[in-house]
Amino acid sequence: MSVKEAMYNTALAEFESQRDKAITNARIYLQHPVGIGEHGQIVDEFIKQIKLAAEADEAASMLVDTFRDEIIED
Repeated sequence: MSVKEAMYNTALAEFESQRDKAITNARIYLQHPVGIGEHGQIVDEFIKQIKLAAEADEAASMLVDTFRDEIIED
């Protein structure tokens, strides 16, 4: 695997991991809100996780759309 492929794969894995973590956190807020300490902030925290997931998903999509062909060419 080339350095270019390693960088691409690592970046993609990072964005996917960030997205998955935020989605998991959002699901926890939805399914178990009584277990969360900051009850007054739960909606804000849920929204924050959705935004984090969307940002990571957008970054992953941009990476794939912009650089995938350069990786495949090698």
